[in-house]
This record gives sequence, C-alpha cells and structure tokens, in this order.
Amino acid sequence: MVSKRTGAFCFLKPCALTLVRKGLDEVSLLTELQSALEKLRAQHTDLTPEAPVLIGVSGGRDSVVLLCAMVSLGWKGLVVGHLNHALRGRESGQDAAFVKRLTTRLGMRCETRKVEVQRVAAQRKISLELAAREVREKFFESLASMVETRFLFLAHHADDQAETILGNLCRGTALRGMRGINLSAETGRGLVKLRPLLNVTRVEIDAYVEENKLIYREDGSNALGSFRRNRLRNEVLPLLNEVLDRDVSTMLVRAGAAASRDDEFLHGQAMEFAEEEGLLLADGGLKITTRLQKLHGALLSRVIDIWLRHIDQARGIGNHELESAMSMIKPDGPAKINLPGDRWLRRKAKRLFVEHLIDQP
Repeated sequence: MVSKRTGAFCFLKPCALTLVRKGLDEVSLLTELQSALEKLRAQHTDLTPEAPVLIGVSGGRDSVVLLCAMVSLGWKGLVVGHLNHALRGRESGQDAAFVKRLTTRLGMRCETRKVEVQRVAAQRKISLELAAREVREKFFESLASMVETRFLFLAHHADDQAETILGNLCRGTALRGMRGINLSAETGRGLVKLRPLLNVTRVEIDAYVEENKLIYREDGSNALGSFRRNRLRNEVLPLLNEVLDRDVSTMLVRAGAAASRDDEFLHGQAMEFAEEEGLLLADGGLKITTRLQKLHGALLSRVIDIWLRHIDQARGIGNHELESAMSMIKPDGPAKINLPGDRWLRRKAKRLFVEHLIDQP
C-alpha cells in the first residue's frame, strides 16, 4: 500500500504497536535507535523518557517514523513541535493539520507556529534556506523555554549524513567537515539537538513505514532540482552508487565516523596545548608564543578555530580562512587578512585579534 498522503489525514495504525512479527529491517531500526538513545542518555544524565523533551515533526516520513519509534520504546514525555513555513500554500497548512491530528490520536502535546519564511528572507536579504534555518532555530529555542527542557530530537538519518559529508567534501572541507552531523550538538543558546537516527538508513526507515502501515505527508519541494541538497540526494548519490556498484552512502557515513573520532582527538590535543600555553587572552586575543609558531599544522588550525569560537567570531570561517590565519603566526607572515562580515584578523605585539569595521577610527 502507498503510505504517504498529500491530502486528508489517514493514519491507519497507532504508533505504539505490539507486532506479532517484526521484520529484520524494523528490528534493525529499533535496535539502532535504542542504542543511540542509550548513548545520548549516557552523555546527558538529565535526559529521560519521562521528562518533557521536544521532538520536531514536519509530518514527513522521517519525523513520523522517529516519533512513532520513540513512542513504541516508551518515551512518554515527548512534546511535538511543528513549524509551518508557509512556503507551499495550502499544503503547508495541511501538514500542520496532519501533525495536530496525529498527536491528538497519540494523546500527546503539540505546539505549532506559522511563519512566512519567504517574507523573512526578503526582509533580511538572505537565502530562503538560511531564513528557514534561522526561523526554525528561534521557534525551537522559544518552545524549549516554554516546555522547560533543553533537548530537541530531530530525524536526520544516515542518508542525510552522507549528503552532508559529500556536500562538505565538494566545498573543500577539512577533517571537521567530514564529521558531518553530530549525534548531539548544543546551540549557542543552550538547546541540545539530538539525532538518534544517524545510523539508520532510508531503506530501514521505509521498511519500518511499510511494516507499521504508517501514513505521512510528502513534501513536493524535496524533488525540486533548484535546491543543491535535493540534487545530491536525487541525482549525485544514485549516480555514484551506479558507477561504483555499491552503497556510497554507507561508505561516506563510515568515513565520517572515522573522521569524527580523529578530529575529536586532535581537538582535545589542541585544547590542552592552548590551556598549557595560556593562549586565550582575557581581552579576546590569541597570544603568539614560540611553541605555537612551531606547532604542527593539524593542531595549529584547531587552536585558531578554538580561539575564534571562544570569542564567538567563527561565523563564516572556513578552511581557507583558517589556512590564511595560520600563515599569520609565522614571523614573516601577513599582519592582516580579511574575514567574512566586514571583519579583519590582525597581528600586533605577538597577538592575534579580530577587528570589526565599526572598530575603525
């Protein structure tokens, strides 16, 4: 049966099911999910199935599966958050109505909000994707405050991870970008995003949908070629699978896990070095020492990255900017380089510091 709808609500079976027979893919999904949840609870001792915790539900396949699977695993404190981006006319409103009816049937709390993202993008003169991301961030941060939780579950899965890693590689990322999406990541405002499906493939998700006869909403914009991520998903990855005769997504996720392990170690070494040398100055500068000038590039780039993030100046900083900043550490290196957002990185009196356009006399 077809398990997606773009019209009326037609959820055929409740999520918390006691199945007579579990298919292999379903067992795999629930096993992977349970394992990820245990890791997250080990990281965050205040994360429990009973306490209020947010879960973002668009009404699409992935978020519906995450919601249903977590309900079946006994997570009773879930509070559903749904943001209507008002980008697809009537269909956007139908998505919101679908989520409300779903949560009503499950006896769950649901909070929705409508924001005209197109208008936000035009007013701020930013891309639609960036506007949508920022609006979602604000929505969930305000909702977390209202619900009194710091946790938000999101339904990114292994194929999303592969798309992210591939996209980052094509943009010339360093090792950090190969890590892709983190299982747990905290925003600047303290919201902790949790992604327990990162090791679950789209094939496993589809199998779970079919096994449980779940109904979800289909977002037609996912097929549009105007979005780069859609083209990676619908054109590039299938072509790579065909050319290499293997599931490239699995290989990318595996490479990402190795990169994450190595980057975490190098980050720890860089942090330890910065603390030993007292590099992070109280005035926001970075002290240049003889040992820093001799430091291996793999650690030096991370020291600079740690410093920029420490002073909240890492916006728009990529591998190119880090490489340029590394050259400034050398005695004969440049004394000033440009940074995104009308900023400069300057060297003076054996220290680096960030200067803004408004700081100029």
